[in-house]
This record gives sequence, C-alpha cells and structure tokens, in this order.
Amino acid sequence: MLIEWLIEGGEQLKLQTRTIFQAVVLHDRFMHKSESPLDFQNGMDEIDRFMINALACLFISAKNCEIDTQMAHSSKFMNLLPNKTQKSCLRREIETNNKS
Repeated sequence: MLIEWLIEGGEQLKLQTRTIFQAVVLHDRFMHKSESPLDFQNGMDEIDRFMINALACLFISAKNCEIDTQMAHSSKFMNLLPNKTQKSCLRREIETNNKS
C-alpha cells in the first residue's frame, strides 16, 4: 500500500522511475535499521509517521536524482500527503518552534 502511494506520488510529480525506486530502497533501509522506527508521539498516529518517512525518502531521492532543480521543493511534496497528515505536521512544527 505504501509503495503504491509512493509510486503514484512520484508519477504525479513526474519523477523519474529511478527516483521512485531509490526512495523505496531508502525507506526499506530505514525500516530495516530501526528497531522501533515508528511510535505514537505528538498526537501523530503510526500511518502518518510512516507516510512522512516515505515522503522524506522521496524528497531526498528527488534531490539526488532529478535533473530539474525546481522539482525538489517541499511544498510540492507536502501536497501528496492527506490533509490530516499535513495538519499533524504543521501542528508539530508549531509546537517545536514554540519550545525554542
């Protein structure tokens, strides 16, 4: 399910197949190396954290593989997330900034 979502998102952004493949590999390596990579913290449920992690892998891959330097902008990638997940991210960012 997550891999399908990554592929669809990559296709929406018109990313190269190589970029999407690298994102899947990065995500797989992260999940393999982390003993407990996902947990319930800051009000975000596990699927939100899973999707954000996968999206970060796609973003890193686009920065690395894509020739078009305008492609890898975070706003384009954030739009792939469901609204609920986007709101969780923004809420967490605001809480983090308020602590500083």
